[in-house]
Amino acid sequence: PKVMLDAAQYFEQSGMVDKAVMLYQKAGRVSLAIDLCFRSQLFDVLSDLADELSNESMDSSVRIETPADAQMLERCGDFFVQHEKFERAVHMYTKARQYVKALELCATKNVQLTDELAESLTPPKPDDNSSVEYKKRRVAILKKIAKLAAQQGNFKTASKKYVQSGDKMKAMRVLIKSGDTERIIFFANVSRQRELYILAANYLQNLDWQKDSDTLKQIISLYTKAKAWQNLSNF
Repeated sequence: PKVMLDAAQYFEQSGMVDKAVMLYQKAGRVSLAIDLCFRSQLFDVLSDLADELSNESMDSSVRIETPADAQMLERCGDFFVQHEKFERAVHMYTKARQYVKALELCATKNVQLTDELAESLTPPKPDDNSSVEYKKRRVAILKKIAKLAAQQGNFKTASKKYVQSGDKMKAMRVLIKSGDTERIIFFANVSRQRELYILAANYLQNLDWQKDSDTLKQIISLYTKAKAWQNLSNF
């Protein structure tokens, strides 16, 4: 490590900062490596460095498992925001587990919430040792993800996150906006909730059921499963 540090200082003084960053990192002086990226505005190098820091396969000395490590990644995110690299900032906040901060940036700067990003922003499932506060916070974040996904037109992801948050009614409503008839029928049948059967049947009535006997049968079946006799009678 001492040789690496001496070499890193030499490269830094010589203006070969990318080599200096690599050696500072290998020597275990990650904060020096990141600070050098900040000063030299090495966007790509900083992204690669932060990715490696959050990789669980790395040595325990540089894993993101302490508040200081998470704070370091959050600083990277703040740096990217200052330089209007919003997608990279979201990536850093996500790795730092600053989920709300990442979501707010997605919303205000129109960063697209892809399926992969939505999964990265989802906090781990609670276990037997998880606190009530953690469970509530996780549900709140899931609903934020779902709402933003729906606003951006990603109804499939929005529906999935609403289901994970326990709100099947909103999940069905965003599915209906998607117009994915097969998925709507499937979700209603799997959920087995009266209100969802009715919503699905109401949606199907907006289709050309007069010319499609399968759709007609589905409407009747859904109202019947819901025991919504008045709706079925009106239909």
